[in-house]
Amino acid sequence: MAKPLDLGLEERLLKARIQYVAQLKEALLDSNSLLHNTLEVYTSIIDEIAEEVVHEVAALVAQGLEDVRIPRNICVEKEAASTVPPGRASVDVFGVPASSLPIDPVSCPNCARRVASSRFAPHLDKCMGRGRMGAGR
Repeated sequence: MAKPLDLGLEERLLKARIQYVAQLKEALLDSNSLLHNTLEVYTSIIDEIAEEVVHEVAALVAQGLEDVRIPRNICVEKEAASTVPPGRASVDVFGVPASSLPIDPVSCPNCARRVASSRFAPHLDKCMGRGRMGAGR
Protein backbone atom coordinates (compact mmCIF):
# COMPACT_ATOMS: atom_id res chain seq x y z
CA MET A 1 0.00 0.00 0.00
CA ALA A 2 1.42 3.40 -1.01
CA LYS A 3 1.95 6.11 1.58
CA PRO A 4 -0.07 9.29 1.10
CA LEU A 5 2.02 12.20 -0.14
CA ASP A 6 2.82 14.85 2.41
CA LEU A 7 2.20 17.88 0.20
CA GLY A 8 3.00 20.27 3.04
CA LEU A 9 6.50 18.80 3.38
CA GLU A 10 7.05 18.91 -0.37
CA GLU A 11 5.93 22.54 -0.47
CA ARG A 12 8.30 23.51 2.37
CA LEU A 13 11.23 21.75 0.68
CA LEU A 14 10.47 23.45 -2.63
CA LYS A 15 10.20 26.89 -0.96
CA ALA A 16 13.53 26.31 0.83
CA ARG A 17 15.21 25.40 -2.47
CA ILE A 18 13.73 28.44 -4.21
CA GLN A 19 14.96 30.67 -1.37
CA TYR A 20 18.46 29.13 -1.66
CA VAL A 21 18.56 29.77 -5.41
CA ALA A 22 17.43 33.37 -4.82
CA GLN A 23 20.28 33.84 -2.30
CA LEU A 24 22.79 32.42 -4.80
CA LYS A 25 21.50 34.80 -7.46
CA GLU A 26 21.86 37.78 -5.10
CA ALA A 27 25.40 36.72 -4.20
CA LEU A 28 26.36 36.39 -7.86
CA LEU A 29 24.98 39.83 -8.66
CA ASP A 30 26.77 41.48 -5.69
CA SER A 31 30.26 42.41 -6.94
CA ASN A 32 31.63 42.39 -3.36
CA SER A 33 30.53 38.82 -2.52
CA LEU A 34 32.99 35.96 -2.23
CA LEU A 35 30.92 33.83 -4.60
CA HIS A 36 30.94 36.51 -7.30
CA ASN A 37 34.71 37.07 -6.97
CA THR A 38 35.44 33.33 -6.95
CA LEU A 39 33.42 32.86 -10.12
CA GLU A 40 35.27 35.78 -11.74
CA VAL A 41 38.66 34.23 -10.89
CA TYR A 42 37.71 30.80 -12.22
CA THR A 43 36.22 32.32 -15.36
CA SER A 44 39.41 34.31 -15.92
CA ILE A 45 41.58 31.20 -15.50
CA ILE A 46 39.47 29.17 -17.91
CA ASP A 47 39.44 32.03 -20.44
CA GLU A 48 43.23 32.33 -20.26
CA ILE A 49 43.76 28.59 -20.73
CA ALA A 50 41.34 28.50 -23.67
CA GLU A 51 43.06 31.50 -25.25
CA GLU A 52 46.48 29.83 -24.95
CA VAL A 53 45.15 26.67 -26.62
CA VAL A 54 43.60 28.70 -29.44
CA HIS A 55 46.88 30.56 -30.01
CA GLU A 56 48.85 27.30 -30.08
CA VAL A 57 46.46 25.72 -32.57
CA ALA A 58 46.50 28.87 -34.72
CA ALA A 59 50.30 28.78 -34.73
CA LEU A 60 50.24 25.12 -35.82
CA VAL A 61 47.80 25.93 -38.60
CA ALA A 62 49.94 28.89 -39.71
CA GLN A 63 52.95 26.55 -39.91
CA GLY A 64 50.96 24.06 -41.98
CA LEU A 65 50.76 21.53 -39.19
CA GLU A 66 46.97 21.47 -38.89
CA ASP A 67 46.87 17.68 -39.17
CA VAL A 68 48.97 17.17 -36.02
CA ARG A 69 47.35 14.56 -33.82
CA ILE A 70 47.45 14.70 -30.05
CA PRO A 71 47.82 11.23 -28.50
CA ARG A 72 44.60 10.00 -26.92
CA ASN A 73 46.37 8.32 -24.02
CA ILE A 74 48.07 11.18 -22.19
CA CYS A 75 48.04 9.57 -18.77
CA VAL A 76 51.23 8.33 -17.16
CA GLU A 77 50.92 4.71 -16.07
CA LYS A 78 51.01 4.06 -12.33
CA GLU A 79 54.30 2.16 -12.52
CA ALA A 80 56.04 5.03 -14.30
CA ALA A 81 54.50 7.62 -11.98
CA SER A 82 55.67 5.77 -8.88
CA THR A 83 59.32 5.86 -9.99
CA VAL A 84 59.31 9.61 -10.59
CA PRO A 85 60.29 11.74 -7.58
CA PRO A 86 57.57 14.12 -6.33
CA GLY A 87 57.52 17.45 -8.15
CA ARG A 88 59.38 16.06 -11.18
CA ALA A 89 57.55 14.60 -14.17
CA SER A 90 59.35 12.46 -16.73
CA VAL A 91 56.78 13.25 -19.42
CA ASP A 92 54.50 16.20 -20.08
CA VAL A 93 50.71 15.97 -20.47
CA PHE A 94 51.06 14.89 -24.11
CA GLY A 95 53.43 12.03 -23.29
CA VAL A 96 56.46 13.86 -24.66
CA PRO A 97 59.62 13.47 -22.54
CA ALA A 98 60.15 16.48 -20.33
CA SER A 99 63.02 18.75 -21.17
CA SER A 100 66.16 18.15 -19.19
CA LEU A 101 67.08 21.83 -19.43
CA PRO A 102 67.16 23.59 -16.08
CA ILE A 103 64.55 26.25 -15.42
CA ASP A 104 66.77 29.25 -14.90
CA PRO A 105 65.12 32.40 -13.63
CA VAL A 106 65.36 35.38 -15.98
CA SER A 107 64.94 39.04 -15.05
CA CYS A 108 62.17 40.86 -16.89
CA PRO A 109 63.57 43.99 -18.56
CA ASN A 110 60.27 45.79 -18.01
CA CYS A 111 59.50 45.16 -14.32
CA ALA A 112 62.75 43.50 -13.08
CA ARG A 113 60.74 40.54 -11.72
CA ARG A 114 62.47 37.13 -11.76
CA VAL A 115 60.54 34.72 -14.00
CA ALA A 116 61.21 31.08 -14.96
CA SER A 117 62.71 30.93 -18.42
CA SER A 118 59.86 28.73 -19.61
CA ARG A 119 57.33 31.43 -18.63
CA PHE A 120 59.33 34.45 -19.81
CA ALA A 121 57.53 35.04 -23.14
CA PRO A 122 53.99 34.90 -21.67
CA HIS A 123 55.11 37.09 -18.75
CA LEU A 124 56.65 39.67 -21.07
CA ASP A 125 53.48 39.77 -23.19
CA LYS A 126 51.37 40.51 -20.12
CA CYS A 127 53.92 42.82 -18.55
CA MET A 128 54.16 44.99 -21.65
CA GLY A 129 50.41 45.04 -22.17
CA ARG A 130 50.23 42.70 -25.16
CA GLY A 131 48.40 39.92 -23.32
CA ARG A 132 44.67 39.64 -22.73
CA MET A 133 44.98 40.91 -19.16
CA GLY A 134 46.99 44.00 -20.16
CA ALA A 135 49.81 45.54 -18.14
CA GLY A 136 48.63 44.33 -14.75
CA ARG A 137 52.10 43.58 -13.43
